[in-house]
Amino acid sequence: EDRTQFSPIMAAPLEEPVCIRALVANTPTLSRIRRGMELVKFRAVDDSGSVDITYFNQSWIRNQIRQGETCIFYGKLSGTFTHRSMTNPDWEPESREGVKTGRLLPNYPLCQGVSNKQLIGYVRTALDAIGDSLPDALPPAVRERYQLAQARYAYENIHFPADFGALELARRRLIFEELFVLACAMDRLRSARVTQRGITILPAEIGQFYASLPFSPTNAQRRAVGEALADMASGRPMNRLVQGDVGSGKTLVAAALVYAAQRGGVMSAFMAPTEILAEQHFATLTSFLSPFGLRVGKLTGLWAFTPPADPACQEPPSRGCVRLRKKRGNPHVFVRNRPQGRAEARPSPRALLFLKQCPTKGFGSSGNLVESMGGRGVPSG
Repeated sequence: EDRTQFSPIMAAPLEEPVCIRALVANTPTLSRIRRGMELVKFRAVDDSGSVDITYFNQSWIRNQIRQGETCIFYGKLSGTFTHRSMTNPDWEPESREGVKTGRLLPNYPLCQGVSNKQLIGYVRTALDAIGDSLPDALPPAVRERYQLAQARYAYENIHFPADFGALELARRRLIFEELFVLACAMDRLRSARVTQRGITILPAEIGQFYASLPFSPTNAQRRAVGEALADMASGRPMNRLVQGDVGSGKTLVAAALVYAAQRGGVMSAFMAPTEILAEQHFATLTSFLSPFGLRVGKLTGLWAFTPPADPACQEPPSRGCVRLRKKRGNPHVFVRNRPQGRAEARPSPRALLFLKQCPTKGFGSSGNLVESMGGRGVPSG
């Protein structure tokens, strides 16, 4: 909260927070207008004019503010251009300027029973007690290379900045530190995955898939497919994000990888967050893959369907029919809108998992998904 702006009483804008420096012109008076309602009133003046100040239910202020004392008041002025008033302004004596006024003051999110003033005091006490011993997560070489402030300076000035420049330096340092720590954590996770073994899918002749399309894939699509195929052949678990606008061709990338996985002898699963999206991707993947004889299965919350239709099981098939079809001939890719339950039969090795706009709820954690796939390395996109 910016409390650095000072203004004369009569020049101050109405209904906008501002600091005024004024002399208390009379002794504050206490009056009780009704039960449970106390008012402390007095007048303050400067060279430009006067302002009537009122405090509700703060009777102790009458003994703290003295006639003839110069104080700084922070709040909103109301009234007219000839008569000004303030209600419950924050204040401090001029001799203590810089504690609550004339500075940038932190404004914290609060919970019941804790005031902003209390929280400011707690933070101030904590910084004074342990500020110099707080660890610095950034190596000195990194700080120097990117011209970042030290940790002590950042913590001090993010709460109690000397000015806007110091606040920006502190914000820049802490934002960088947060992203730096996140990047290091992700790198550790990636390093741990490198030591794990996944399913090795030998490279397929993807040109046949491209040749079957009624259009030519973009260079970006070809690059995304090529990089994923290299990971799939590495024998290590893969975790990739394919990001793009709606209609940019992410599903085509998925279809190409499903094609390659089938040629490598493994199944795929395509997880959609809703049943409607599962229906759409089932139709899209079928159009891409059916020319090669790949079977696309669909399993949603209502019913399941695995072409070609089983004569012994008419639509809408039951869960038992799905299990029967798995025994007679597995689909090469399943499109579904929820993770597979443990009670359902698992098909032969399934190694490629696609998550479409995975929400927090509905699919569970990625660890559970990996386990539902047999605990193997899971390339995902």
